[in-house]
Amino acid sequence: MQDNAAFDISGVTTGSSSIQSLNGAGTVALGGNTLDITNGNATFGNTFSGVASGSGGLTVSGGTETLSGANTYTGVTTVASGAGL
Repeated sequence: MQDNAAFDISGVTTGSSSIQSLNGAGTVALGGNTLDITNGNATFGNTFSGVASGSGGLTVSGGTETLSGANTYTGVTTVASGAGL
């Protein structure tokens, strides 16, 4: 994700969206949805220094993801067995 870019899943009607990994310093608008990171790894970039916001949550279901920003989302954070955050 480029700096200052926006990734908005707040309008998703299924309740969740999946991506391989999250990298960069933009913003993620969760709304009430959950973002599932399926393969956080250095090949795809796995350090997100931006801000995730909303009442939704974050799931890391594979690999390792690093969050270094001042995230404001209030939903559940789930890390699957074998994954890392």
